[in-house]
Amino acid sequence: METVVEELASVVPDLQDLGVGKVLVNTVPPFGCSPWLTRQFNYTACDDRGNAGPDRHNAALRDRLGVGAGGDDDDGGVMLLDVNSIITDLVAPNKEGSALATRFTELLRPCCEATDGDRGYCGLDGGYSLCDRPGEYFFWDTEHPTQAGWRAVMQLLQGPIMAFLGISNLEHF
Repeated sequence: METVVEELASVVPDLQDLGVGKVLVNTVPPFGCSPWLTRQFNYTACDDRGNAGPDRHNAALRDRLGVGAGGDDDDGGVMLLDVNSIITDLVAPNKEGSALATRFTELLRPCCEATDGDRGYCGLDGGYSLCDRPGEYFFWDTEHPTQAGWRAVMQLLQGPIMAFLGISNLEHF
């Protein structure tokens, strides 16, 4: 983990030396909230042990990049996108969690699920089941969010990204 954090942190000044004025770096997601690890709890809770590694990685990355609680560094050239907290707020919401979580009927269960447990995978001929309404599921398979899941994540990231980049609207894109 230390090597990955050091490599990520070392690339940022290299990009800035090449003329990139604003660099976005994202955290790793809460692996313990992926269906791969929530299956053991019948898709009702995240696995705290599965989230321990991402939590350590993300804390080390935040420290190494020198970003504050708001996600920006002192000179405004680096923003850490806290994908981890956003996904956690969506799939394991507390009382102050995201209102966007209410659009999903299934937060931790995958839409596409192997019928043979750990031996199968989503897409295996005859070995998986699909939900009827993917837009109501946050996760597509054991690891990846659905389009609706990513849309919710990006709705929460869009404002901070635009503010960091100094973009007032998206009409020009």
